[in-house]
Amino acid sequence: AFSDLFVNEKGSHYSLRFNTDLPLDAATEVISNDFSVGIGPPAQLAIIHDVSDGIVSGGKAFVSQPRVEVRDAGGNVLEMDSRSAVRISFHSNPSGGVLSPVERSTVILQKGVAQFRNLSIDKAGFGYRMKYYFLEREGTAFVEKSQLFVYGEFFMHFSVSEVFCSKARNNHVILLKLAQDRISALKLVDLKD
Repeated sequence: AFSDLFVNEKGSHYSLRFNTDLPLDAATEVISNDFSVGIGPPAQLAIIHDVSDGIVSGGKAFVSQPRVEVRDAGGNVLEMDSRSAVRISFHSNPSGGVLSPVERSTVILQKGVAQFRNLSIDKAGFGYRMKYYFLEREGTAFVEKSQLFVYGEFFMHFSVSEVFCSKARNNHVILLKLAQDRISALKLVDLKD
């Protein structure tokens, strides 16, 4: 008996071929009838574009707006799902930033894909991280039933008000005056050395 066999990609006209090298009086190979494999229930979220993929700066829309696919256990996008939703929220919020606009933090899927638009964070900070949740529609509301979620990458969110350059001992240093009058220094290293 065979167990735990599966086909991970949707499609049709699949068949299975079974053969043996045992000396038999009959056929040593059997081919099954054709069968189709459909898309299964939601099993995973895949981040296609994350906030951390682009520059994030004070109060401006993220350069890389999040894009999340809902997939089944075989990795197939739930193309027939334009009813469920994905919600974005903070997993890590070190500076107490506000994600806005709030009304765009939940996006209804379009053919299994959630494309967020015009999101931004108001406060500068290091170590922000987003979390994406799958939501099922229940009547007119969205409910988190499946505990299906994924975390984005950590990213820095900064607001630069002034830039100063100086040169000391053959090294260029750029001083950035950040929000709350904190100064950060970036040392530029010549890669030819």
